[in-house]
Amino acid sequence: MAKTKKRATPRTRNAAKVAEESNIGRETIDWSSVKPEEYRKNVLETLRHYGYFYEKKSYVSWSQEWIKTNRPNDLKAFKASEDWRTSPTLASLMKMELMGAELDQAAKDFMNDSVKDIITFG
Repeated sequence: MAKTKKRATPRTRNAAKVAEESNIGRETIDWSSVKPEEYRKNVLETLRHYGYFYEKKSYVSWSQEWIKTNRPNDLKAFKASEDWRTSPTLASLMKMELMGAELDQAAKDFMNDSVKDIITFG
């Protein structure tokens, strides 16, 4: 049997993502380097990025990781609820916080209220 060479992943896909990110917004990875006056802009841009490039499966895993880290006693009840109860906004904020973002009080309140609701259904 002759070995066939596996084709490398085309670079155009990455180039396409970079082009889309210029319109959608990039993901902020290093939150410690964000200037205070640019913080809100980066949060909104990262929310748009996650909403465009990721699917529900990712949202559920991000939210479960946040629950495991911040509220481990509630993990079982959180997992017992339906996945659709985890909104993309909630999961995105959770991921940002896990990555070191200092969210404002309104975002934290939204997260806590949403988690309480999800847990009651679990």
